[in-house]
Amino acid sequence: MRLSARCRYGLRAAIDIAFHNRGRPTRVSEMSKRQGVSPRMLEQVLARLKAHGLLGTRRGRLGGYFLAHPPAEITVGDVIRACDGGLRLTVGEHSGQASAPADAVWTELERQMTAVFDGVSLADICRRTERAGVPRAAPDHQTMFFI
Repeated sequence: MRLSARCRYGLRAAIDIAFHNRGRPTRVSEMSKRQGVSPRMLEQVLARLKAHGLLGTRRGRLGGYFLAHPPAEITVGDVIRACDGGLRLTVGEHSGQASAPADAVWTELERQMTAVFDGVSLADICRRTERAGVPRAAPDHQTMFFI
């Protein structure tokens, strides 16, 4: 299996939103700075994640992208399917039928690989990242209060 650059950026963006903004909208400019990815590439990836129902958007000065579901309900597999269309092993002439002796092995490995990706949520990754000592970013925008 090989993940495309689009998929890797999609995973990074989804994790960034889950980890740094805790439900608040995240601006593309903030993610771009943190991830070192061009805003244009992020916009393309984020549009795919939104089209697949993983992200939502809010317009305005305090707007941006946010997770459409709690981080515990979005898996790495969900993001990969949204970005690349599926989870498939690339093994050459895999027929999808158990006619060749090796095809049964590839089919089982693909099933196990899918189970692993679907078993890791964005919340799991956020907990691991926090335990590793990575600091959460402070929001880039200030809220003003008037009395």
